[in-house]
Amino acid sequence: MMLTMSYSEYLNKVHGGWLGKCIGGTIGARMENHKDLLDFTIDTVFPEIIPPNDDLDLQILWLHVLEQKGAGIDSRDLADGWLEHCWYPFNEYGYFVKNYRMGIAPPYSGVFNNDYFSNSMGCPIRSEIWGFICPGDSGLAAKYAHMDGVLDHDSLAVYGEQFFAALEAQAFFEHDIFRLIDHGLQFVPKDSELTRCVRFVIDAFHEGLDWKEARLLMLRHYASPDASHCVQNIGLTVLALLFGRGDFTETMMIAVNSGYDTDCTAATSGAILGQLLGANGIPALWLDKMGTEYVMWFELNRRSKLIKDLAEDTCAAGLSLIRDRLLPIEITDIPEHIRPSLPKCTEDFSDSPDSPCSIEIQYEGNPSIGYGETARVTLILHNQGERAQTGIIHIHSAESLVVSFEQAHIRLEAGEKQEMLLTFRVKPDLTAIPQTNLSTVQWLGPNGGVMAEEKFGLAGAARVKIIGPFWDIYDTRIHQNHPFYRGRPSGRANFNNYVNIDKAYIDESFEEVNSLEGTYANLHTDKFALNDVYALKGQACVYVIHNVYAPTERDVFAAIGHNDAYKFWLNGELKGEANEHTLWMPFNDDIPMHMKKGHNQLIFKVVRSDSNFEFSFGIRGDLPFENEPNFTHWYIDFSSLIEPFS
Repeated sequence: MMLTMSYSEYLNKVHGGWLGKCIGGTIGARMENHKDLLDFTIDTVFPEIIPPNDDLDLQILWLHVLEQKGAGIDSRDLADGWLEHCWYPFNEYGYFVKNYRMGIAPPYSGVFNNDYFSNSMGCPIRSEIWGFICPGDSGLAAKYAHMDGVLDHDSLAVYGEQFFAALEAQAFFEHDIFRLIDHGLQFVPKDSELTRCVRFVIDAFHEGLDWKEARLLMLRHYASPDASHCVQNIGLTVLALLFGRGDFTETMMIAVNSGYDTDCTAATSGAILGQLLGANGIPALWLDKMGTEYVMWFELNRRSKLIKDLAEDTCAAGLSLIRDRLLPIEITDIPEHIRPSLPKCTEDFSDSPDSPCSIEIQYEGNPSIGYGETARVTLILHNQGERAQTGIIHIHSAESLVVSFEQAHIRLEAGEKQEMLLTFRVKPDLTAIPQTNLSTVQWLGPNGGVMAEEKFGLAGAARVKIIGPFWDIYDTRIHQNHPFYRGRPSGRANFNNYVNIDKAYIDESFEEVNSLEGTYANLHTDKFALNDVYALKGQACVYVIHNVYAPTERDVFAAIGHNDAYKFWLNGELKGEANEHTLWMPFNDDIPMHMKKGHNQLIFKVVRSDSNFEFSFGIRGDLPFENEPNFTHWYIDFSSLIEPFS
């Protein structure tokens, strides 16, 4: 049976959802990533100035991309829109931008070199646009959510965005929050940690716990060291919706006072409840405090910044999908001035290029390559037309690489797919491996015209020399007066080792460091794979030597992640150090430094005092902000010198 809804009802729900999103993001922004139980009241929770919020900004950008390209967009359309309009470089956003600029496209852009943030909240907070333009079609909403989420995230976070988007698509026709949650969970694996967490919160509600008890128990089972991790925050969002019992004020206060990623939890719970209540169901107190306009952190050409206009534009996108028969729904009583806003889309929800040929890139392993290694890339060639296609596959390899073949003849019957394996290796005479290595594959037709083309990148691994490991024997002779050691032979040594970050295990003037023996390794990500280099366990200290070529002189930030003591030298000058055991994250320390044009030598002294080395290093600092390391982009134009190690 065709679902039916009046335009006024559709607009009221979308408007309410965007109002709730803006309100929740506004009140949660101040305490973002504070893990404490908070004690805001309705009188203290609203800031004096409405802040921008990435939760909303990127969704307005997605609406813009839809309006420009139509409903048949894919992940690359979203990625291109991001690079064109949005400067955001922080956390998982920054790793996506870095990867995509290096030619590593979705879904690899959300996973590669993104250990810490790949399952954070950056994509579950972008669900509303997909739910709002797909009323009644959770599957299509989840499909959009997936193509969005894989830009900068992996598995659980992508499931989280699908969960919310599907729930929101269904919320136009279902008002019971428990049935909505069950519906959203259809798009999350049943055995996943995310499903278990959501079910845990539901059980806690049915057992009669108060929200603070439920929060504590959920966090004991599912909390992550990362305050922005998606599982605990989606759990807190569901908790606010359940224990708020449909009361907007109560829901907002629970979401904010639960802590953790508060702008996300409050914004999403506010959006869902605002959608269910409609704009005319949100209490006037909140509407008065919020006002009628949203605030953005980057510029985008919209007709206004009125939340009501954003709702109308969102509905126009939804009407476009209905026009193109992509949604099983009828909207009645549409005002004359409201028209579908998207270019027409084909019924099979795919692009309609002039050529029926397409090329898909599939990496076999990491999208990276190092000195002495090979990298394998599979081309998936598809003839989507109704007749056979012939031509030549031509490979334009990155200048730094050699490819297994440069061209091959091809014939594909109608509808046929064919896989073609490419093998890359670093040129044998190369003296430095660039960070960015871009190649192009073209499908040329019989007349030489380009039938299909794809660009792709391989990240250049850092070529390093590792000197060590070093350690010291713990000598019990210094404890001869301890009762345990009385009567034992003098000089007896304990079998435990220890290390000292302040002890020079080699000459730390480093004048002869290039001539010292060491183990050579290729580091494919910012996180040094030292545990893979050394099977030896226990306390140890190593020196990692990395010779880098910078194409220009520049002031930069060294982003250092560590779980133990370290020291770091640039061109012989000590630039940073720490002597603590801590939780690794990609930027425990941000160290300003100046790199000269040409050869720069980076030396890291890294300590392991328990079972694992966890150390990472990256360089950032170009636009858009100075003196704010997490507000600058990662560099992608350095090269790792091979020559000093040859």
